[in-house]
Amino acid sequence: MAFDLGVLHKDDHELGVAESLKLSAFYIFIAILFGGYIWWAWQNGTLVTSDGTNPVASYFQGYIIEKVLSIDNVFVISLIFGYFAIPRKYQYRALVWGIIGVIILRGIMIAVGAELISNYAWVTLVFAAFLALTEADIQPWLDKRKPGQNKFTTQRKEPDEVRILSGVFQGNTTGTPIQLMIENTDQRSKDYGDIAGAFRPGHADITYHQKYGIRDYRGGGRSSARETASRVAAGGVARAALAALVPGLRITGYMVQMGVKGIDRSRFDAGEIERNPFWVPDAVAAVEWAEYLDALRLSHNSVGAVIEVVAEGVPPGLGAPLYGKLDSDLASAMMSINAVKGVEIGEGMASAALTGVENADEIRMGSGGPEFLSNHAGGILGGISTGQPVVCRFAVKPTSSILTPRQTITQGGQDTDLITKGRHDPCVGIRAVPVGEAMMACVILDHLLLDRGQTGGVRGRIG
Repeated sequence: MAFDLGVLHKDDHELGVAESLKLSAFYIFIAILFGGYIWWAWQNGTLVTSDGTNPVASYFQGYIIEKVLSIDNVFVISLIFGYFAIPRKYQYRALVWGIIGVIILRGIMIAVGAELISNYAWVTLVFAAFLALTEADIQPWLDKRKPGQNKFTTQRKEPDEVRILSGVFQGNTTGTPIQLMIENTDQRSKDYGDIAGAFRPGHADITYHQKYGIRDYRGGGRSSARETASRVAAGGVARAALAALVPGLRITGYMVQMGVKGIDRSRFDAGEIERNPFWVPDAVAAVEWAEYLDALRLSHNSVGAVIEVVAEGVPPGLGAPLYGKLDSDLASAMMSINAVKGVEIGEGMASAALTGVENADEIRMGSGGPEFLSNHAGGILGGISTGQPVVCRFAVKPTSSILTPRQTITQGGQDTDLITKGRHDPCVGIRAVPVGEAMMACVILDHLLLDRGQTGGVRGRIG
């Protein structure tokens, strides 16, 4: 269908419906070409550089582009460009038809699968292009979290196999939203029939009902530990990006306490972490904990835990002084994990018992820069990373779903005693280890990208 540019010389009231549609389509086409060029130039590195030599250019590419040029915002920018780029007398009509066209185009994208919604999907938005990524990069972390691997976790059998639905082509990210799906294959809703009308003590059942007036009792919905599978999958994507951006960065999680039993730091052995079902770096503690948890499990009880997550190789300078503190974002991320009731960085609560002399991490100049003689701060000072290992711990409460009768009330307000049947973790802290690692990876990656936009990698010199 040919387009007659003669319509550009007509007044607005002289345009018929067909010519209006053609004119609007023409301007939308020009606008999308412009937006597409910006998108292509950014992904191919020809728009601006981010080598740290031009902080202004780095800010533009590292933050503005990443935050602004999502696919929806490209449409908006294109419409704005088209609106101001055309003769004034056609602006109103072109804008109206442009908005209609964008809505139709966006609907087509959703229909063909750009943003499918399925069971246990996690969408990572505005992810950079040309990052090597396959299911094999994500699956090992999910295997570490999946249930039914030993008698100390829930006996539910879930393969937790991840599928990449969008955002990856020929083994590389495309710059569009990444969507992952993990299917539930071993759900048993009938196990929760007895709690349909009663609230489990210590569980979010009652608060969900108080807030929404309705709750899905079949497993707890979003308050279920099953929700954490999506976090681990997202963490797998974050780890792949971190491996490309900061090759030496390593994140390790492990349990340091189960109930009243803690590890002996003098026996700390990182090699033991993956040799026992508790991810504990103490071989002696692993044996003791097995007996301890076995007794609790057989007595229809559960117990809490403390998990420590350490990120080594974190570059200095990540984070911000006030509202974008690295430690506040870490605390928020860890606290968002179901069943977590406390978070601390470095010495945490124990720092209250230290004197200023004991707490201060002294510094000396080394061959490669400043060297700290201790790490009470947990690798973060003033909300900004020091270059030392970032150390974070979080406490997980005991599993609320237990076979021991507990006093509670029904939805109708009657007193009752409740036994929760089904397959539940006697210590949910065991499978919280890979979840904590995933959240650490996501937060570190967020701050790495934010820093690239804010400073371009420029650092203050010492020595």
